[in-house]
Amino acid sequence: MTGGTLAGVAKDPNELDDLDDDIAATELTDPGYIGRLDQLTDVILITTKLWSRREELGLAIEDVATRSGLTLDEVDAIENNAVDTPVPNLARYAAAVGLRLDLKVTAA
Repeated sequence: MTGGTLAGVAKDPNELDDLDDDIAATELTDPGYIGRLDQLTDVILITTKLWSRREELGLAIEDVATRSGLTLDEVDAIENNAVDTPVPNLARYAAAVGLRLDLKVTAA
């Protein structure tokens, strides 16, 4: 998993152990669950950075749509963590708020 993203949420370290156990058990009955969870975690990290930057700049979603050439529905999908958002749309949103989307491929 991406790791470390829930550490600040749990009040008790044992909660994370329980979560890890639950995730491992789900993976046994639903192969690929961990991969999908990792993907969602990555999407949330990216989209949170994008909308945080938009808010930091005082932009409305309409401003991002105009600057990026995306539709309001596409901007809304990004801000609502749509896991099927095309990478070029993420890059266009990032550029609209003065960021650059960098991707890297690593060994699994």
